[in-house]
Amino acid sequence: MQLKYSEQHSSWQQNVADAISALALSVSFVALWVSGLGLEWSFGRILKGNPLKGLLSAWNQLAEALGKSVYMLLPRFSGGYSDAGEAMPTGAFLTLSALLLAGLIFLMIRSRMRPWLLLFLLPWIFLMFVADIAPGFPYMLAFTGALAVAWVQMGGGTFRQGTAIASIALVLAMTLGIGIWVDRAYSFDPAGLTGRTGALMERVLHARYGSGALKNGQLNSLSGKALAKERGSLSKRQSVLTGGSKDKTKTALEVKGKEMDSYYLRGYVGEKYRGNRWEPLQTSVYYEGRDTLYWLNKGGFDGLSQMSNVAALVDEEAEKKALSIKVKHADRSQLYIPYEMRGTAKILPKGSRNYAGSFLGSSRLFGSRSYKLNCGNNMTGSWTDWVGQLYSAGFSPEISDYFRNESHYNVWCYQKDTEVPEQLWETLYTELGDPGEQTGNHMDYKEAISITQDYLAQNYVYSDNFRKMSRKKDFLAGFLKSRKGCDVHYASLATMIFRYYRIPARYVEGYLLTPADVEKGGKVELGQSHQHAWTEIYVDGYGWVPIETCPDYQGIMEEADMETGLESMSYDSTMQETPPPESDEADESEDLDNVSKLLRKAGITIGIAVLSLFLLLLLIFLGRRSWKAWRRHKDFTHPQPRHGICAMYGYMLEEKLPLSETAVTIGDAAAFSPLEMEEKHRTQMKDELVLSKVKGKRARKEERKRKWKERKLPKPWKRRKERRA
Repeated sequence: MQLKYSEQHSSWQQNVADAISALALSVSFVALWVSGLGLEWSFGRILKGNPLKGLLSAWNQLAEALGKSVYMLLPRFSGGYSDAGEAMPTGAFLTLSALLLAGLIFLMIRSRMRPWLLLFLLPWIFLMFVADIAPGFPYMLAFTGALAVAWVQMGGGTFRQGTAIASIALVLAMTLGIGIWVDRAYSFDPAGLTGRTGALMERVLHARYGSGALKNGQLNSLSGKALAKERGSLSKRQSVLTGGSKDKTKTALEVKGKEMDSYYLRGYVGEKYRGNRWEPLQTSVYYEGRDTLYWLNKGGFDGLSQMSNVAALVDEEAEKKALSIKVKHADRSQLYIPYEMRGTAKILPKGSRNYAGSFLGSSRLFGSRSYKLNCGNNMTGSWTDWVGQLYSAGFSPEISDYFRNESHYNVWCYQKDTEVPEQLWETLYTELGDPGEQTGNHMDYKEAISITQDYLAQNYVYSDNFRKMSRKKDFLAGFLKSRKGCDVHYASLATMIFRYYRIPARYVEGYLLTPADVEKGGKVELGQSHQHAWTEIYVDGYGWVPIETCPDYQGIMEEADMETGLESMSYDSTMQETPPPESDEADESEDLDNVSKLLRKAGITIGIAVLSLFLLLLLIFLGRRSWKAWRRHKDFTHPQPRHGICAMYGYMLEEKLPLSETAVTIGDAAAFSPLEMEEKHRTQMKDELVLSKVKGKRARKEERKRKWKERKLPKPWKRRKERRA
């Protein structure tokens, strides 16, 4: 019978091996961050710089990387930059961090508690899957190798139970890392995935955020049959949206409000056309415009609430309404907001993030399920009247400040939202003729809208009978050839036509809260039949307005009268050159307050995360001890007395408990003798186990006292002890 016993040897060779393993893991872990954030750490700069300033510099570079990758806005510190504006050296800080971390890892390895090593996977997961930052492949390989070595080392240098599973997990993690590295290194396009891989990616996103009928600009993922199944046929949708029949599709949004109005609820915004899809601008572009957005918000201006800003300027009694939106079966990665939304320059809904005034994205891990908004009356149905009132209003400091702020946002819109692919431009030139010399850099709004709507109505037919296109084919080229499609086709082509006439335009997906819905009362359920795609254009001085270019949807929502208001426009393009406002002492003081609040909030968040992690590790530790105790009890009470006696004897040897002659005799007899063991022998062994535990506890206590008395004291303390004796 084999005893459950494994003796642990501690020697200087073991300590050296643990130290080398700890140093390897520490250096590879730090190098992982160095590679991902682009920090300076080489043999020539290993001790360069001040550690404290290096810490601030590393933090600033982390904030810069997170801002460009996932638009996470973190404070930066001036102490991390030189007088010339360059990042301070980080060599000394990184070296010191690596040494301190190596000491901590050494203690972790000596503790032989393997779950602690899982902590080192969290930053790696954060870098690649949350922050979307991929370190270099050699660094990832070195880190996974060092982690595997440390895992084995914590098992006493040999593979034990669970090591094989951990090794497989590390290999899988490294494989994922290789895939992400290939993605970054060769600019691999996830949206270009086809077949099972593309379907898998769509399922992952669907599981995380949910999904509506439209696919967030993934044009070549749409099929007419699937859309008609989720949203209903065109005739059924028209009947539902005009109040003629009940909506039987899945509820997408639940909207509540005491006095609601009809709204276009803008969700996904596409600004970059890629041939097979619409995309928002790259996150780094939004991040680069953060300073301009910050100063505009300080002045009370934001592209998301531009309509409500105009209403407040020309009508002091403009109403303010509260809306509550719950997301049921819709995509939760962005918030669905009306164009008439108020107050976004100062206060945003909880769990949201403002992407340079273009749209509100969710900052929650699984998207926003509910949020509250403040908005005014419907203005998209009468935007031409509001434009006329704005430009015909008398001079006031408030209106002057508004136009100065708007001029900077106006430049942003013309720079980012007027691009037309060269091949498509040539096609539009053939279809529509020469755009001509445009007064004020673009065609008159009334004329451009009229041409676009007439062209689409006369040359294209609405149809849900279209197939999913190959991801390698151009979506609009297919629409121009087939001359049939749904609202997504119309909105995409209309966006390009407006851009062809030098008017900033964007593709939008969202939901329609129609006048017929508002008549139902304070709670409205918008089904999938309410999901719609449209075009929005930027009107100089006024902001983004939705334009309905799909003939079969015209008349459902309130539409502006193009014959009034626009003649009052006299936008001065020279205002675009006005420099951004400068800061003053009050602004700097407010900035410091905001930074301190942000730091306190970050500290609380980090503290909660650390506490949660500690509790998780504590639960793992206690669970492991409970599991061992349960298994030990099960072995001790095994139906066969011999098995139970061997288990108790092995436990006593493993714990190095003092053994009596009786315990040794019974244990050896059970392990090596063919004699039959009875229940009375197990009872005797159990009594010996209890006595040995008591004796062992006393022996350890006496040993601690002896070591304490024989400890090596410094000479002054030793002489003082001798005098007292």
